[in-house]
Amino acid sequence: MYRIKIGFFRLKPVLFGVILLFQLAVGESDAAEQKVGSDTISYEGYTRFQFRSRWGGGDKDRDLYQSLFLDIKPEDQQEPDWNFTALGHLSKDLDVGQGFSEFHDVYNSYRDSTDTRLYFGYLDINNLGFVNKDSRVKRIRLGRQDLLGTGQLLQFDGIRLDSRIFKEESRRIQLSVYGGDPVDYYNSDASDSLFGVILQSRPKDKLRLRLDWVEVEDKHNRANNFWPGVQVDNKDDFLAFSTWYSGWKNFKLHSRYTLLESDVKKLHVRGSYSRPDRDLIASVSYSQLNNSILQYSNDFDPFFTTLSALRPYHHTQVNLWKGLSENRSIDAGVSLRLLRDSSDDSLYNHDFKTFYLSHNTTGLRDGKVDLTLTMNYWSASGRNDMITYGGQVDYHDNGDWKYSGGIYYDLYKYNDIVAVSNSTVGANFNTVAEKEDIYTYFVEAKWKRSAHRHLSFKFEYEAGQFSSYKTVRVGYTYRF
Repeated sequence: MYRIKIGFFRLKPVLFGVILLFQLAVGESDAAEQKVGSDTISYEGYTRFQFRSRWGGGDKDRDLYQSLFLDIKPEDQQEPDWNFTALGHLSKDLDVGQGFSEFHDVYNSYRDSTDTRLYFGYLDINNLGFVNKDSRVKRIRLGRQDLLGTGQLLQFDGIRLDSRIFKEESRRIQLSVYGGDPVDYYNSDASDSLFGVILQSRPKDKLRLRLDWVEVEDKHNRANNFWPGVQVDNKDDFLAFSTWYSGWKNFKLHSRYTLLESDVKKLHVRGSYSRPDRDLIASVSYSQLNNSILQYSNDFDPFFTTLSALRPYHHTQVNLWKGLSENRSIDAGVSLRLLRDSSDDSLYNHDFKTFYLSHNTTGLRDGKVDLTLTMNYWSASGRNDMITYGGQVDYHDNGDWKYSGGIYYDLYKYNDIVAVSNSTVGANFNTVAEKEDIYTYFVEAKWKRSAHRHLSFKFEYEAGQFSSYKTVRVGYTYRF
């Protein structure tokens, strides 16, 4: 059964056939056009197919993935009256009924081998009927949409209205109000609700301020690591204040302070410095979590079921890119994460320090070869310090093919789901497993058949502490 949850109802679309028929219909044009009455409509986007096969440790897994992106709007309008944008994804498990596998992920927990999802699909009304350019209303958005600017990934099915409190450009204050049904891909509850307000202002040309408030009500059966099937009823408020400033020459500053139910306070500050004339880009960021993130609404804490609590920490990152010549550059960075209380160190809460240095050379061998060499220094709680090396070589055949190969290292890597037996409740359940000291070797080939058609092949060999794994990915992308 194909399933997709959209707000308060479900659909059962056969997405494979729709994507193939759409591809045949649009042909090779850059942006297809179709006459609808007296109006001309343009649509563009892409469809992507991928086959993935994994094996190792006595297990195997094969999956098919498809995605479709669409952007439809009136042709030849600098500010279109309306536009429709959508992204959908379909996955198919080809190993149904093989029993538990180390490669099982969340899709294997469903009864169906096919899972269909609509990530977003919304209609923007910018200048249609009563909504005109002289109105205080700037835009109405209907459908499945997200709220990336809040500092928290939120998705909902509903409506959003953007309006100007003052028409005068010099005052520049915008109010947005939205509400609907939060998107939850993992259960069928229809009793959830979401409502929020955004207030934005530009008091100066180089300064932007934003205040977000959102309330989410979340009712569902939410299993945890020890007591599956616990009924959860959360009603959480989230507040965020963000600033962006670019008034200094070559320097930009961004900050965000968030508050969840007056309990969880988080601060993030990032500064960036850019000098294109000197081939120099640098950035510094600092994040601080003041309180543990425990069990809140799925929209604010989607990983509690598998990762449990996130403990307070300080995290600092510094990155630098510098061009050395026309075809050589270096990329360096430091990442330092410290738990506020060292006793909080646990399976998914770690102190760590890492430093990387990367040297990039392009245009070797008559412009056909690019080379990247990387060195990493790692220091983590309960571990010996270590230095690792990696690299990647890209070869361009001056035609349609590009070949790559390389190696990289992960101090920590995670399996999606692993079976665990717990004697307390006398049952098996699924959790997430952490692996350490993982080297991954890969080779990849990409074929740019035309501006619209791309084919890729990638093989990965993962060498871990206890076993090794192989992964093959074959992909095809068509842009229209």
